[in-house]
Order: sequence, then C-alpha cells, then structure tokens
Amino acid sequence: MGLPGLYLQHAGRLRWWGWISFVLVFATILSETLHSVLQIFDYPVLFKDITDEAALKKVSDHVMEVQMTQPGGTLMRSTFMMFLGGYVLLGLSMLQARTLSRWPALIALASPLLMLVPMDGVPHPFMVIFNLFYLPFLWYGAILAFEPDFSRTSGTAAASSALPS
Repeated sequence: MGLPGLYLQHAGRLRWWGWISFVLVFATILSETLHSVLQIFDYPVLFKDITDEAALKKVSDHVMEVQMTQPGGTLMRSTFMMFLGGYVLLGLSMLQARTLSRWPALIALASPLLMLVPMDGVPHPFMVIFNLFYLPFLWYGAILAFEPDFSRTSGTAAASSALPS
C-alpha cells in the first residue's frame, strides 16, 4: 500500500514525470528485493563447502564477477540507472505536487548525490547509502499514517479533500 498510496495521494497534481518516477522507483525496489532474495538462497549453496581461505577467495571472486560483469552486472547497472532517474523524478514530482512536506522530496533529490561522496573511512558504505535511499518513503509513510490533517503539512486543503472520509 505504501508506494502506490504515496503516488495516489498526489494523483491529481502529478505531471507525466511523476508517473514515470513511480514506475522507475517501483522497478528499483523490485530489483533490489529480487537481488536480496537471490543472495539469501544462493550464498548458502555457494559457500557451504568452503574449508580454506583460497576456496573462499575463489568463490567470493566468482560471486563478484557474476554481479559485476555477467548478467548480474546488467541488472546492477540497470537498477542503478532506474534509481538515479526514479529518485530525481520522485523529488521533482513531489516538490511540484505540493501536497505533502517538501523535506522528503529534497532528500529524494539529494539521494543520488550520495553516490558521489567519498566514503573511504565508512565500513560497508553501500549498506549505509542504500538504507538512506528509503528514508523519504519512511518519512512520507509517517506523514500519511500519522498526520491527521494533510492540509497542515501541505498548506492546501486539496490533499485532504482527496482522501475518503
């Protein structure tokens, strides 16, 4: 309900790029979810017979090769491009719609820039970055779930009139 609910909240005020952002963000989340499920089921099989460092390195290198160069690399690159386009369009469309707070939209616009920030001292930087990508949805979800009067958040009564009473 979350992602469709967020976009349906803005449905009357979204322009064409808002609907493109919905498709791109949905595809990004779906791709990330599928990637995670594959890891959960594949890694125990791939790593179960590891007995020494050399075997661990060989299997780890193979996993990275599949993820970066073979079909997995295509999935990773396409997911990254969908993420970049989807989040920029999400931020722009939510700012333009003006039905909810602008701060999550600004975070969505800034999220792709995190990929450019050097994170040499941060352990597992992509785990940090990818978790931050979901912050706008958490924030919007909290607004939609707990804000009793959307007009206070947006400055307009149009948002609250679109909700069923």
